[in-house]
Amino acid sequence: MKEKILLISMITATMLLVPISLVKAGTVDVAFEPICIIIHAPDEVVVGKVFSIIIGIQSMVDLVVDDFLIEVRDAHNEKVYGESIFEGLFVGSYKPPIEKTITVSISREGNYGCFTDFVFTVKGERHSTNLAYFTLGYVRTIDYESLKTTYSSLKSDYDNLTSDYDKLKLEHESTIKQLSTNTNLMYVLIVTTMAFIATTGHFARRKPKTT
Repeated sequence: MKEKILLISMITATMLLVPISLVKAGTVDVAFEPICIIIHAPDEVVVGKVFSIIIGIQSMVDLVVDDFLIEVRDAHNEKVYGESIFEGLFVGSYKPPIEKTITVSISREGNYGCFTDFVFTVKGERHSTNLAYFTLGYVRTIDYESLKTTYSSLKSDYDNLTSDYDKLKLEHESTIKQLSTNTNLMYVLIVTTMAFIATTGHFARRKPKTT
């Protein structure tokens, strides 16, 4: 299963964020300072199967997280997970990302994504920003990897059967050829035998000449 990495940087105060409606595989970087939110999410999951999403936070300045709300939503925009994380967390400038792992399960097929709402304090001044809903991956009813494994197994069986069939075909053709040769020899033997019998009978019926 491929993993999608979403990299979002957010500026403080009133600057508007660029909405992201669809995040493709790889890394998406919206260059706003000084906050960097990193979200690791599977590109493809299976309906009803529990999977993990990793949320990381990094900053170019010292700040305190007042609230960080993350909601995961399914293809019908219904919330399947919601939690406020990193509350009261101090984030030092240029420190390694602080990460938290959440587990989610989605019961319907289709695209899934998340919505974040971030409130933080820098030098005693409180700021609030949010990011519109964006797609993280796709939920399938059938496990692609399982299907791929089954296909590989069936293909292997098919290849083996084809190989066995080719061997049997060669043996069959060889047997038919041998039977054809034997039949021709039998016909030659029959003709030769009949000729021999006819010749023998002819000479047997001939009367010897008397002097």
